[in-house]
Amino acid sequence: MDAFAVLSKALGDKTPSSNKELTKVLIEMFSPIMAAMTEVKASVSSFEESLKFHSQGFNEFRSELKTVRQELSEVKKRSLEDERERHQLVKQLRRKEIVDLKQYSRRTNLEPKRVPITEKKDLGQTLHKVATCLSVPLSDHDVHVVHRVPTKGGGLPNIIV
Repeated sequence: MDAFAVLSKALGDKTPSSNKELTKVLIEMFSPIMAAMTEVKASVSSFEESLKFHSQGFNEFRSELKTVRQELSEVKKRSLEDERERHQLVKQLRRKEIVDLKQYSRRTNLEPKRVPITEKKDLGQTLHKVATCLSVPLSDHDVHVVHRVPTKGGGLPNIIV
């Protein structure tokens, strides 16, 4: 419906005779529309304020999320570094434990150095000769094993008792 049809319907049989009457009819006709527009403006204004509030909250949330993500990234990086360090420490500890166990197993060993290699290669007799020279009593029950071990430098092998 166009504006003239609405106006004709609102006026009905009455036709305004002056501008004053026309103005009065128009004011009566448009006052509910103006009231509705005022309510709509208030609603839009309220909606805009609400939108600004939520937008500000969302921006703060995004900023905090960015900060949390950065912190999480740093924590992950530190965690990886700590994990690598832990693995290195575990390896070092295992090596040390192995060395300690080897040393513990050798606590009763004697290792005379630079004992010449003889034709007979009887290390038991050689050991008894060394003990006699040192005036140390030695019986066969005191010795579990006698053998030579290679040296790192490839020189004369040492005896392990």
